[in-house]
Amino acid sequence: MALTLIERFAKLFSGSLVAYGADYGGCVPLDWPAEDIPWAQHLGGEKAIGIYPLRRDLGGLSAVLDANYRNTWSTRWGCVDLDVKAPHKTRYDFETEQAADEAATRLVRVLGSGFGVAGWIEHTKSNGRHVWVFADGWVPAAIMRRALLVACEVAEVPTTEVNPKQETLAEGQLGNYVRLPYVGALNATRSTERQVYPRNGGAAIPLPKFLAGAECSLARRSNLEQVASLLSFEPKTLDGSAEMKVELNNALLARLSPLTRKILEDGPFEGGDRSGTLCKLAGKCQKDGLSPDETLAVLSSADADWGKFLRRPGGERYLVQIVEKVYQ
Repeated sequence: MALTLIERFAKLFSGSLVAYGADYGGCVPLDWPAEDIPWAQHLGGEKAIGIYPLRRDLGGLSAVLDANYRNTWSTRWGCVDLDVKAPHKTRYDFETEQAADEAATRLVRVLGSGFGVAGWIEHTKSNGRHVWVFADGWVPAAIMRRALLVACEVAEVPTTEVNPKQETLAEGQLGNYVRLPYVGALNATRSTERQVYPRNGGAAIPLPKFLAGAECSLARRSNLEQVASLLSFEPKTLDGSAEMKVELNNALLARLSPLTRKILEDGPFEGGDRSGTLCKLAGKCQKDGLSPDETLAVLSSADADWGKFLRRPGGERYLVQIVEKVYQ
């Protein structure tokens, strides 16, 4: 029996079944298998969502075949997020939408003509670009991530937001999610948001045509492995461990600048935003020469006092995401 458009969309963008990402930036846990990801509501325009790309050990992976990818986490897709300058953003990749589009087009060209991997360009809500790559099955996250890092290096495209951002996850962690395209594509009464466009410009590709094209050009694992093997550096990622490897001791405190110490000790100014202050503190720690794990220790200490994330179930993953963004 033929799959519906919703089922095909869900298969193409498959990811974690534990939770999904809300459009406003939060995490929505699922009581799986009792609850499912709201694919229909996304395509109907009632609830825009994002998907966490990683699942554990899928695709019939063997210990021999994946000797280099122990504790394997797998993904069906990868996405390079290219951000454009905006009033509310402190971090971005390009000054203009045109520059982001040129970079996305260059990356898709390198993926296709250089490595035989199809890429798809989405115009995002913030006028940036997503470049999507879909695999023909579940592949180790390390393979997908490293293949995209190689393509970005060749295309001279920033690697700030290469998803999946993690190659493995610790117990209780989800990693980072990516907002999905085609919000409202099945709702005739509203306009479709965040659509995929042809590489050479022109009108947006309708959902049925996009799905057909993506399904016919899924990247083979062997191709992705070949590209990933060309990576000229070891990616820097946080350990992702739920147990802190670094403790906030006097020696570490002594390495903080006076301003960083003041932020740590005083917290958000006059009831200010705790999340924003944690991001600022992470940036100050990086400038003070701390390693990612040392910065994570500082943020955990601050958050324990300020009560933002660590009091939530699995809250440490939010601190990990802050540190990863700063150091990437």
